[in-house]
Amino acid sequence: MSILTLNEGLAVRQFKQGDAEALVKYLNDSEVLHNLTNRIPQPYTQAAAEWWVNHCIDKSSWLESGPWPTRENAESAPLHHVITLNDQVIGSIALEMQDDVYCRTATLGYWLARPYWGQGIMTRVAGPYVEWAFATFGRIWRIEASVFDGNEGSVRVLERAGFKFEGRKRGSVWKHGKIRDDLIHGIVRDKELA
Repeated sequence: MSILTLNEGLAVRQFKQGDAEALVKYLNDSEVLHNLTNRIPQPYTQAAAEWWVNHCIDKSSWLESGPWPTRENAESAPLHHVITLNDQVIGSIALEMQDDVYCRTATLGYWLARPYWGQGIMTRVAGPYVEWAFATFGRIWRIEASVFDGNEGSVRVLERAGFKFEGRKRGSVWKHGKIRDDLIHGIVRDKELA
């Protein structure tokens, strides 16, 4: 089921069976992985991809939708989605809820297959996705994203989606044998939507 249908064949939808093959194809590309955390196992096997797709489809991993606080028997919606172009998976965008006193904050993450870089695709997806998240999940008050220093494309995506640069965590990232800074960006729900 699509949650966003954008122009020129671009859409964002829930994961479904059959998506694993594209994940294996694209998440074994070292250039795609260069600016992602190490939570994605390497090599990225068919079994790992199928496990992930099943996890994303499993409604127990979804978040209650509607107003906050949630009501009994509330509907729920998935937090992890695929980005498609002409019905072909080309990337993913997702939210991960934080806990404890940060329980109304979600972290945004995304990746796009290398053949689709430089075409403005993630810029076209990120803003509407954030709007969808705020409209769907009353629990979410803030969405944040971290970008490894040097990933200027991702910084531009976030800025165009309305995120503000909030700070630099100096020397906090260890990736490919190098220390890098983590650039923190955030966006807060429009108070009128609260």
